[in-house]
Amino acid sequence: MSEEYRENFNYGNPNYYKQGNLSGSAKNTISDGIPGHGNGQLSTSTARLWGCIACCFGVQGCQRWYVGERGCCLLCCLTEGCVGIGQIVDMCCLISGRVEEVNSDIRRVAHQQYDANKVHDGGGQVDIIYQDNKH
Repeated sequence: MSEEYRENFNYGNPNYYKQGNLSGSAKNTISDGIPGHGNGQLSTSTARLWGCIACCFGVQGCQRWYVGERGCCLLCCLTEGCVGIGQIVDMCCLISGRVEEVNSDIRRVAHQQYDANKVHDGGGQVDIIYQDNKH
């Protein structure tokens, strides 16, 4: 299940990620304590840009490095992106889904930590919203 994006939420706050509940791919994108290379979220267009620029230099799979998949990147480099066909399929069809999966994991962890901190904030006040199930 995909974790929804929250408007006006600061995904760049390093305090949300100190617990270390991120997946391996998301952990590989941490910079200055913040996943998504320090931005809190990855960008599909940046992943594709990494892949295109690297292709110009004869290196395949750098878009996978950007999303934190080091092993897949190495495999693409060694096989030249499955003779170029895998690189094209990855860039056109697969990378956007993978970026969304990693972003969803980052959002899940940030939201959990934010919600846990919200309960303890406010000088002893508890900010929990109870839903009334009575109809």
